[in-house]
Amino acid sequence: SMEFNDKQISLLIQLLMCRGAFISSENLGILTGLSTKTVREELRQMISALYDNYGIRIILKKGEGYSIPEISPEQYKPIIVLCSFGHSTIYPFANNEFSIHYMIQRLITSEGSIKIADFMDELYVSSYTVNKNLKIVREVLSVYHLRVIKESNKGIIVKGYEQNKRICILNECPYFDMMKKSIYCCESFRNSIETEETAKFVLREIVQRILYEDGHYTMPVKGIEKIITALILVINRIQQGCHVDYRFFLHNKIEIKGTYSYSVVGRILKEVGEAFQITFNEEERAFMSVIQLGFRDIMSYEEVFVKDYFEEGYSMAEDILNHITEVLDIVGLARNKNLRER
Repeated sequence: SMEFNDKQISLLIQLLMCRGAFISSENLGILTGLSTKTVREELRQMISALYDNYGIRIILKKGEGYSIPEISPEQYKPIIVLCSFGHSTIYPFANNEFSIHYMIQRLITSEGSIKIADFMDELYVSSYTVNKNLKIVREVLSVYHLRVIKESNKGIIVKGYEQNKRICILNECPYFDMMKKSIYCCESFRNSIETEETAKFVLREIVQRILYEDGHYTMPVKGIEKIITALILVINRIQQGCHVDYRFFLHNKIEIKGTYSYSVVGRILKEVGEAFQITFNEEERAFMSVIQLGFRDIMSYEEVFVKDYFEEGYSMAEDILNHITEVLDIVGLARNKNLRER
């Protein structure tokens, strides 16, 4: 069989994963951590060998990029062997998406600044790749209103409000779960969102009991798990000396205080505080209320509603239907009383 190098196998894996779709050399570069020039060069060398030895074509389309069309199971078998054998050696740089998330997680939970050289050592990549990934990290973090600052002689650090960092941490959790058994497991991130099982058990007991005590508040198991993760994060961050900015509370105070979520969170935090000997201030309570409302991506409270009583749900449904009617220009929809009540 034909010998392919590590870079070629990592490109092949990405193309096979997106079978039928075209990927530009720029995006292949982002996914594999290679430069665009290297991507083109490696694929050029590979195209005829792949077809001659395995009968698999790589199509190049101007303006769209590269693609492998659908292939038969017979063609697949030898390729799988080739990829899985190669995968162990190339794993450190085969999944550049993971290294981007690793950088986000490391920056967001690190106490001090991090040098480019540290990222190079931890991710087995060149300074070129670290700097290229940093551009993407900057874009992702700007969504959370966080800034990536390069301090002279010191390294890179993330600046911004604590509540924004926390929301970013919570949204990174699903990626961390995928990455934690690989070389991309970020320890400082783990220390922010994990705690020992006994503590987790106590938290789950408190949250479930208080939510279930109250018939108005129903929440799926996944939602409860997210609240528990958020509580662990809040406790860990307070112990690390990171507190929610009081302006966050002032900004959201009026809307949040009137909600059902706010009163439930008050009861949860009171019991959690007693169990863990920790004091939660008003800002922490406001933050947890917004999280509990299930809108982690939304920083302001205006767009968040709580299912408290039938009337509240009904008027919310009315608003939604009116909005849809307006946007889609469907006249009969908002007048449909039956639909609203449903």
